[in-house]
Amino acid sequence: MANLRRILKSLEQSRGLNKILHIMKKLELKNLDVQEMNTTEMSKVNGGGILNDLLSNTVATVGITVSVLATNLVGFLGYTLNKLVGAILS
Repeated sequence: MANLRRILKSLEQSRGLNKILHIMKKLELKNLDVQEMNTTEMSKVNGGGILNDLLSNTVATVGITVSVLATNLVGFLGYTLNKLVGAILS
């Protein structure tokens, strides 16, 4: 009850819409037992943030590129050796 009085007193003094919305949001979050998180906490929960996402995407792209190049190289070498051996034996 004391918190509600303090909030109402704060609303009477500020009369700012942003302040009212901020207080309402905090009340709503507290009613749901939700705690606010800062960006450091969010990056830990989400897996590392922007730098980790960039690194993961770069590694994945390089891995796919190397895989495609290796597949094409093996195919090219197989085709070339097959034609070369076929020409020598005929």
